[in-house]
Amino acid sequence: MDSKAFDAPRYFKNMLQTKKFEELRSTDIDLKSEIKSLDGNMKTLVHNNYKKFIIAADTINKMNKNIEGMEAEMLNLQRNIEKIEASSNVVTHHISPKCGQIETTTPIPS
Repeated sequence: MDSKAFDAPRYFKNMLQTKKFEELRSTDIDLKSEIKSLDGNMKTLVHNNYKKFIIAADTINKMNKNIEGMEAEMLNLQRNIEKIEASSNVVTHHISPKCGQIETTTPIPS
């Protein structure tokens, strides 16, 4: 019955021709029970997958919010680095000439 090539009308016709009433009734009960079980399993799978989908969507939303906050922090960090670089350049510009004088007037012990 699980095969793609399963021919339900032919199977049903064959059962009617070869099975006794009690066997048909028993098969009917078994099939109904299996259908009910499969239906329950399907509902459980759908529910579990839906829960996973909702959790994944919530996680993605949280990640997006964190990234938005990080973008602002990174921009602020970039500005601070640029300020530090500018200050460093000013300091270097002011002390560079004096560094040369210090090196020539002060002997470095070996």
